[in-house]
Amino acid sequence: QVIRQGDAIQASGPVVLFANEWLDALPFHRLIFKEGTWRERGVTINADGQPEEVLLPELSAAVASQAERLPTQTAEGYELDWPLETERALDRLLEQNWTGLLLFLDYGKTWQALLESCPAGTARTYHKHQQSNDLLALPGNQDITCDVCWDPLSKKLQDLGCQSVTLESQEAFFVQRASRAAEAIVSGAAWNFSEARQTLMELIHPAHMGQRFQALWALRNG
Repeated sequence: QVIRQGDAIQASGPVVLFANEWLDALPFHRLIFKEGTWRERGVTINADGQPEEVLLPELSAAVASQAERLPTQTAEGYELDWPLETERALDRLLEQNWTGLLLFLDYGKTWQALLESCPAGTARTYHKHQQSNDLLALPGNQDITCDVCWDPLSKKLQDLGCQSVTLESQEAFFVQRASRAAEAIVSGAAWNFSEARQTLMELIHPAHMGQRFQALWALRNG
């Protein structure tokens, strides 16, 4: 069954729940550290009818409820793009009565990396395969995304008793879990150009998507 973005997810019984770049498409919150405190960024429509970034007078309810997770001090102007909706989406999945395999493939970072190694945040846009940092350009006509934060998702799976909770690079996932399929693709096109072989190399090569993407997976027993 194919479930597209925005469709209700209703899982029951033994299933494999597989999501490729679903988490990074969910809404996220934008914060900036200014004058000793975290401020949340929002968007308004200015007098010219154009979207314009503003600082909200107070944190939104979703951010305020998790504000204790934020460091009390960091560099002035440090930006954090916080994908809290991914945690709520996983909660909704785990509330349902299903057993089997859960597999997410996406790009993301640890909470520590988001707080220490990404001073300009991770939010970006894609339009016709071109990346930009102007989130307010082309409203409705470009993809807006940010890096997933893996730590709270892994913890939720572990706390609910899921087995074999594993976060690994996409390269490691395919090499260790799909070696026979990969070998068949490579050997089948040993002396000729193969689109399948080229795609496989892009997926696992560390300079391409092999390290940029990660796989989070877990088993849920009855």
